[in-house]
Amino acid sequence: MKEQVKNLWKICFTDSDEFMDLYFSLRYREEINLAIRKNEEVVSALQMIPYPMTFCGQIVDTSYISGACTHPEERSQGFMKELLTQSFRRMYQQNVAFSTLIPAEPWLFDYYNRFGYSTVFYYSECTFPVPTSRVPKAYKIHSTTGFIQEVYDYFQSRMRQRPCCIQHTESDFVVILADMSLAEGRIYRLIKDEKIRAMAITYQEEKQLQIKELFSESEIEKDYLLSAIGKEGGYNSLQLIQPATNKNATQKLGMARIIDAQKVLSLWAVIHPQTDISIYLEDSYLPVNNGYYRISQGICTYTQTANNLLYKEMDINELTDYILTPLHPYMSLMLN
Repeated sequence: MKEQVKNLWKICFTDSDEFMDLYFSLRYREEINLAIRKNEEVVSALQMIPYPMTFCGQIVDTSYISGACTHPEERSQGFMKELLTQSFRRMYQQNVAFSTLIPAEPWLFDYYNRFGYSTVFYYSECTFPVPTSRVPKAYKIHSTTGFIQEVYDYFQSRMRQRPCCIQHTESDFVVILADMSLAEGRIYRLIKDEKIRAMAITYQEEKQLQIKELFSESEIEKDYLLSAIGKEGGYNSLQLIQPATNKNATQKLGMARIIDAQKVLSLWAVIHPQTDISIYLEDSYLPVNNGYYRISQGICTYTQTANNLLYKEMDINELTDYILTPLHPYMSLMLN
């Protein structure tokens, strides 16, 4: 199965052989793959990659749709619709709260919207001159492409501070490092008194160094790190990818879909104790979500029949947007 899925990927996508080798050796597993065969050959496939996510003060399970593709000669036969429908059922059985994805092409945003996904992940991108700050002797600059526990621990601690953000496990971080190395990137860290004070995960994008993640304990320490990075590589400017809010959202990134509506609404209700709303939800591809939800005094109750309440009608797209968009969810380092 694995080799057939890999061959299909090569037909459908433009990724390098090096990236495909990385993906199918470190990321692909049979248990997360769904496929349709025709004449014993895989003609459509997708993978469901598990990721934790911070949400409403908790860590919930999500499933990231990756490698969704159908052979060009077998398209428009409903194969991907069938695979997505299967994936939603399996995710629900595995107690997954959300499904996420990053469309490979702009037109796919509309395609996935038909299956309940809403565009809720955005990012901002800016290019700025390298700071000219001189790094004091009390600080040291280190860079690496390999796994270091201290680096991952700092990375994880800062990622966990984001209230609605896809997280990366230790094993996933190893995959990120391999992908980063393919792009001639490095992780830079600023250290003082044997503690990390700033960190940047960089990728080489043509002639521009792109910073995919940047954390610091202070603005001046961030400048120290960026100044050292610029000096080492001879860069006059750097490009930064970072979380976006309504004020600075410039780029669409990804989509999400609620898989378990009762779980999501129950967690959401706890942090919105003043909210009193009744929702009638329709989910064409996951009927188990259909029904009537009442959120009041921090509790979500679900029934299959209406009470004497005024219900706001929503489909799963609208509910996903209603819940997630105000939280400015973010994802990064997804091998996209």
